[in-house]
Amino acid sequence: ARERQRREEQERIEREAAEAERKRKEEEEALERAAREADEKEAALERRRQEKALSLGTEPEKGPDVTQVLSLSLPPSPSLSSHPKSDLR
Repeated sequence: ARERQRREEQERIEREAAEAERKRKEEEEALERAAREADEKEAALERRRQEKALSLGTEPEKGPDVTQVLSLSLPPSPSLSSHPKSDLR
């Protein structure tokens, strides 16, 4: 009877140890999964930020006045009298 009781006690201890190990592994996997999901969320958020920045373009530098740029870049406008179609008589 003592041998049977000792064997049952040993089996119970082994079952409890196996259960504790299984729970430890599950918790470890859950922590790894949570960390991976957090990393994925952060990466997705960073991608969205970059995509938004690209779609908006960079903030233009403060440059010369627009009217100065236009007057420098446009050719002089021809007068109407020198235009060939201005003589419509």
